[in-house]
Amino acid sequence: MDKVGFTSIVETRFKWPSNCWPKDKKYKELGAWNNENTRLVFEAVTFAPLTRGLDWTIEEVNVLLADVRKELNDPNIHAYWPICSVYGRKPEV
Repeated sequence: MDKVGFTSIVETRFKWPSNCWPKDKKYKELGAWNNENTRLVFEAVTFAPLTRGLDWTIEEVNVLLADVRKELNDPNIHAYWPICSVYGRKPEV
């Protein structure tokens, strides 16, 4: 962004929990929302490549997704998504 003229550039990094494992109420709720979004994304991006590209049956994909959901919801797995937010003031014209 700096190379194309942006100023006041701010970069903030976050760790979003993958499910409700954190003890802190804020992060527990964030983990719940992140878990739901992740589950929906996995379902959306899994079916076409596996059924069309690898000739999996819908049942095989559903079994895989059930295993993925099980692990996503496991509070013993303390995983998180690294998130980076970057913004700045656009160049003056």
